[in-house]
Amino acid sequence: MSKDYKRRIADLCAERVKLDSENSRLLKTVAKLSDERDRFKRERDELIDDIAKVREQRDEYKNKLEYAVDLFVRHIKKRFELTNNTSYINIQHKLNKILESEKENEK
Repeated sequence: MSKDYKRRIADLCAERVKLDSENSRLLKTVAKLSDERDRFKRERDELIDDIAKVREQRDEYKNKLEYAVDLFVRHIKKRFELTNNTSYINIQHKLNKILESEKENEK
C-alpha cells in the first residue's frame, strides 16, 4: 500500500471518529429535547385539566349566586308588598343595574 493510501485511510478513520462523536452528541440532544417535549405535553395536559376544573367551579358559583340573587329579589318584592316602602324599589333598581352590567361583561 502506498503512503498516500494509508494517509487517506487514517484521515477517513479520524473523520469517522469525529462524525461518531458528533452523532453521539446529536442523539443526546434529541433525547433531551424529547424529554423536554414530553414534560411540556404533561404540563399542557395538567393545565387543560385545571382549566376544566376552574370552569366547573365557576359555573357552580355562578349558579349559587343566581340562586342567592333570586332569593334576594323575592325578599325585596315581598317586603315592598308588605310595607309599600319605596326604599325597596331603590334597592331593586340598584340590583338590576348590577345584574345588567354583569350581563354586559359576559358578552
